[in-house]
Amino acid sequence: MSYYIYGNGPFVYYMKQEFEKLSEIAYHRGEERGRFFIIEVDTATFDERIIFEKNINSHEDHFLGLHSADTSDSSFYYEIDSFFLDKKNVYFIESDKIRWVNRLTGKANVIIHAPLLTSVAFDGQYFFILMKNTKLLSMI
Repeated sequence: MSYYIYGNGPFVYYMKQEFEKLSEIAYHRGEERGRFFIIEVDTATFDERIIFEKNINSHEDHFLGLHSADTSDSSFYYEIDSFFLDKKNVYFIESDKIRWVNRLTGKANVIIHAPLLTSVAFDGQYFFILMKNTKLLSMI
């Protein structure tokens, strides 16, 4: 279970990470392969479904070695403080930035960069950020 949850209507969402130790013989490095999930729970039935999944920290080649995972692209998954989501994107809150990730493609972009993001809210359209000088900032 994750420490970070998000509620929206009858659904609750939580983050989960799984790691698998890779064989030193097969992969020559003894690394871990990780997967990151966001899971939706229907509070009426308690049915769960994965709504976002990303392979992280993997050097394993995919499909005849034509593509391998880029660890720099997925390193921020270890630094997430909180998250929000809408129908197309997941918004990850880190200590100094807000990053959106397209749920279909997995492409990530930083949309807000500000020091010490400690109080952030999302109403489905706007981000509300309480800055250290107690000013409320609203951003799309």
